[in-house]
Amino acid sequence: MVVSDFQKSETQAEISPFVSIVVPAYNEEKYLAQCLTSLTNQTYSKERYEIIVVDNGSTDETVPIAKSFDVNLILQPKGPVGNVRNTGVDNAQGDIIFFIDADCEADEKWLETGVESMLRDPKVYGGGYRLRKNPYFLEKYWLLNTSEGEPLHSELLGGCIVIQKDVFNEVGQFDTTVTSGEDSKITQSLLRAGYEVKMDRKYSVVHLGNPIEAGQFIKRQVWHSENYIKDIRNSIKDPVFLLTLSFASSILLSLMLLPILGFEALYFVGVALLIPLIFSLKRIKRCGEYSKIMKLPFIYYLDLLYLIGRSFGIIKGLSKSH
Repeated sequence: MVVSDFQKSETQAEISPFVSIVVPAYNEEKYLAQCLTSLTNQTYSKERYEIIVVDNGSTDETVPIAKSFDVNLILQPKGPVGNVRNTGVDNAQGDIIFFIDADCEADEKWLETGVESMLRDPKVYGGGYRLRKNPYFLEKYWLLNTSEGEPLHSELLGGCIVIQKDVFNEVGQFDTTVTSGEDSKITQSLLRAGYEVKMDRKYSVVHLGNPIEAGQFIKRQVWHSENYIKDIRNSIKDPVFLLTLSFASSILLSLMLLPILGFEALYFVGVALLIPLIFSLKRIKRCGEYSKIMKLPFIYYLDLLYLIGRSFGIIKGLSKSH
C-alpha cells in the first residue's frame, strides 16, 4: 500500500511503518542542531519515527546539543564510523532505517518520500549530497552539479541511505575494520547478496560539512584513502587508486632522480601534473555541462589537492601496515 500523506489522519499514522533515523556524530557542534531540527520537522507522523544519535566520543558541545532535542542518545566512544552506525541500528526499533550524517540537513519530506518508495518497491535507496544555497569556493568546484542536479555516485553514501533493518543485518552491517569507505563496502555486499541498490536525488540531503579550506580538503582525502593499503586486493581494481599511485610515484621518482639527472628529472613532475587533468576532464564530462571547461583552472586546482591528499593517505596506510 502506498501512503501519500502521513499526517492527514490517525488511521494513516497507525498503518505507517515505524522508522528509525541513525545519526552518527563526532564533534559536530557546528551543524548538529540544524540536522536535528530538519529531522524533527518531517511531514512523516511524529509518532512513527525515532531519531537515534550515536556519539563517537565528542569533546565539544555535541552531546549537550543532542540532549536538547527529543532523541535517543547513545554513547559509543570507540570504533570507526561503521561501528557507530551499527550501534544505532542495534538499538533501533524501526523496520526501516534512514542513515544521515550529523553535518547534513534533510528536506521536510525526506522520510515520507523514502517510506513511500520502500512500500511501493522495496529496494535499498541512496541519494547524493546537495550544495548549500551559497556554497563556498571549494564546495562549488568540487561538487560539480550535473545538468539534472547534484552528482549521484554508483555506490551508497553513508549520509543518505534508506534500507530495511532485516536486509542491513543480513549482509553483515557496515564493515568495522575500516575508518572510511564502509558505505562502498556495504554497497558491494548488498549487490553480491542480490539486492538492488537505487540511487535517486529524491533521497539526497544538503551536506553542510564540506571542507571549505584547502587544508581541510586535503585532510579529508587523507582520511578517505588511508584504507587503500589495508584493502589492497580491491584497491588495485580501483582506477582512482591506480592514478593516485601513479601521481605519487612520479613525484617520488622525480625527487630521487633530481641529484642524478638534474632538471631532466622534472619530466616526471610533468607526468604527475597531467594526472589531475584526467580527473578534471572526467568530472566536467560527468556533470554534462561543458561550459564548465572555462572554470578548468579552479577544477584542476582541487583535483591536484585531491591527489596530494590521497597520496599522503597511501603513505599513512603504509606506515600503519608495518
